[in-house]
Amino acid sequence: MSDIAIAVFAYKRPLHLMRALQALQLQLVGKTLPVHLFIDGPRHEKDEHNVGECIKVANHLAGLIDLQMHVSKVNQGLYKSITNGVSRTLEQHKKIIVIEDDILTSPYFMSYMLSALDCYENEPRVASIHGYLPPIDKQLPDSFFLRGADCWGWATWHNRWSLYRHDAAAMADEIRRRGLSRAFNLGGRVPNLRLLDKRAAGRSSSWAICWHASCFLAERYTLHPGRSLVRNIGLDYSGEHCGASTSLEAVITDTPLSVFRQKVQEEQAIVETFARQIAPPHVATRVFRRLRSAFRNRTALNRPISRGSMANLVQTLLNKRLHRHIAPLLRLVIPSHLPMTGPYASYAEALADACGYESPIIVQKVEKAILAVLEGRAAYERDGTAFQARPDQAIYKALRDVVAPHSTIADFGGGLGGLFISAPELFHQSCRLLVIEQASMVQAGLRLARKHRLPFEFLDSREQTVPPLDVLILSSVLQYLSDPWATVDRLLDTCNPAVVIIDRTAIRRGTSRWYLQTNVGYYEESVTYPLQVLERRRLLRAFSGYRPVRHWHNAFDPRRPEHIGMLLIREDAEGL
Repeated sequence: MSDIAIAVFAYKRPLHLMRALQALQLQLVGKTLPVHLFIDGPRHEKDEHNVGECIKVANHLAGLIDLQMHVSKVNQGLYKSITNGVSRTLEQHKKIIVIEDDILTSPYFMSYMLSALDCYENEPRVASIHGYLPPIDKQLPDSFFLRGADCWGWATWHNRWSLYRHDAAAMADEIRRRGLSRAFNLGGRVPNLRLLDKRAAGRSSSWAICWHASCFLAERYTLHPGRSLVRNIGLDYSGEHCGASTSLEAVITDTPLSVFRQKVQEEQAIVETFARQIAPPHVATRVFRRLRSAFRNRTALNRPISRGSMANLVQTLLNKRLHRHIAPLLRLVIPSHLPMTGPYASYAEALADACGYESPIIVQKVEKAILAVLEGRAAYERDGTAFQARPDQAIYKALRDVVAPHSTIADFGGGLGGLFISAPELFHQSCRLLVIEQASMVQAGLRLARKHRLPFEFLDSREQTVPPLDVLILSSVLQYLSDPWATVDRLLDTCNPAVVIIDRTAIRRGTSRWYLQTNVGYYEESVTYPLQVLERRRLLRAFSGYRPVRHWHNAFDPRRPEHIGMLLIREDAEGL
């Protein structure tokens, strides 16, 4: 029996689990490490399907790794699931490496963990090894120590896990009595003691705060990496306890880290740097960070910041009364337009002036951004740009409302599957997912699908027949088609989707007009292509037989021309 085992904890997020296990499987080639997968039982009847899909994911990968599955018949909750699972695994093995279903690991994660477990096995002051580092700009050594413990991709030994204490209230009292509150809170910057109090009062199910407090009070330390070996892909509103957070969005290192024996102690400068990054910012600081990020994204997207984006920023971060006074000012001073020239009399006339319409650099840019998401270096892809945080968009809410198990969903003009990759929690494992694209995108998509085992198909928009659909997605695509109305007629006639979701589509109140969209500076060379700003009424007439039930504007889209989103339901669709 191996001295070391890997424990993976999962609950109702099958696509997250698939990505986590696939990343792990690549690192286990040639190794004989057993993987214990603990799947918690459903809390509600609505969770039963996704828990079952997690089991299917595990069965699919069981032949590729030494997998032992432990499925709970009841919902234990996060605290019991992890503490009981770790204890159970350490009854059979001396060392354990732990990840949860939302932890995507670097190719160098496993070698780092194994080396560090071996290096510090006989050093009792080391409680655990950790794989995560928040996005700290300052260069740090390959590894360093912090007092206590942590929880995003970690490892420990049987005799160190025995330090774990469940008495949160007693530990909180001890920290205060010994005058350790400020140190426990990383210089007063991080509310760890408040979280421990919440755990003691039963208002938190955090097991990690007890693990941290147990090791902190025992004066034990955890080895942290100087560059992150993991990325949390659950900061997307899909998890039980994590929402979206840009301050925690780490970029996985693309180079290995060295493990070396060093003195077990904290360095105050590193503690302060670490604390500054993970500390919850004040309102003014959050505003500044978001403004700075927005202005940086303006350069990346080669267009001015959207007025709606700035207004939405203030609305999110400040109270509504203050927002009523600020938003009108923002709309006056912050312009937003899509860079384009024209108008042109026709598509053919605009195309004649286009430069690089079929350029492979468009596909290359999209592929590079998608790879950053797949490899955990980014959270979200849009228009060939990778972002470190994913907004909770209106299209996600629409998909949450209409996607059901076993649905067939097509993203027409969906690039390389960015929607499916960036928001996997929206789609059931049993769904059939299709990306319909032009030939060059399809070829790149098929390469990615084979390499990363993507759970969706690519269809050539001109050559392959599209099957009947439950949901058809048309996001930022209709305005770029030479004849969008003929395409819509063909799709509705052949696919008869029950639901159509239109997003990021340029419209105007007058007659449709052709322009040339200019993208100078966005790609490695100048690329321009025709764009038709569609007549609003003509767009609605194209979907006769469908009733619009929801409209929206994305904060990041231009306002000139207006870009809209719509959810449309077929008139005779049942149960919608």
